[in-house]
Amino acid sequence: MAKRIIEFESLGSTSNYVAKCLKDKTYAQGDVILAHFQTYGRGQRQNTWQSDQGKNICFSYARPFPMLHIDSYFTVSKCVSLAIAEFLSDLGLTHVRIKWPNDILIEDRKIAGILIDHISTGDERYFVIGIGLNVNQNRFDEFEATSLNLEMGRTFELLPTLRDLLTYLDNHEELLLNNRHSEIEVNYLNRLFGKDDWISFTDSQRHFKGRILDVAASGEILVRSKNGYAATYRMGEVKINY
Repeated sequence: MAKRIIEFESLGSTSNYVAKCLKDKTYAQGDVILAHFQTYGRGQRQNTWQSDQGKNICFSYARPFPMLHIDSYFTVSKCVSLAIAEFLSDLGLTHVRIKWPNDILIEDRKIAGILIDHISTGDERYFVIGIGLNVNQNRFDEFEATSLNLEMGRTFELLPTLRDLLTYLDNHEELLLNNRHSEIEVNYLNRLFGKDDWISFTDSQRHFKGRILDVAASGEILVRSKNGYAATYRMGEVKINY
């Protein structure tokens, strides 16, 4: 789908802006809302997204995906995660992995985050896709993170980089539209952090080592701990430590 980029110097949240436009019926299909600074950039479960002004790409847009049941919304997150991961790999980055539920890592450092909301407006239901990609920022005070600049040693132009990423998103969204869900599932699991390695988890009762066996279309993960016990967790019920 052809996308029109609408730039703002500052917004509270690009995803909130898209949601408001959908409810006001002022959103045009294909519009991408880009903010050079977000005063309330959101991550999953109301976490904030740390981004220096004018250094990174923070944007949101909406797609309907009418063939998806509401309980299968996480399939959209898988699709978007794969698009970002393949975009980064094709730039020449290595060790690109997807960390459940919504981060992209270079080795153990976060380079991108994803937020998926679903909005109903009358008879129509939309998925609002929000993405933050660290591009030219080279200092991160509060968490382990990296950027294209730190990994590749050069400065990137933001708009051309965004347009290239949008091409990858379009191509992967076509997989959803063409019901190629099994291809998405296989490629997602191949990229998943903790699928083949023992990693550290924390739930409400303990810290433990485990491996992710599967991720459901509704977002739950199936984790097997080192003692052989398998458990299913929803978002917010377990934390992956990295």
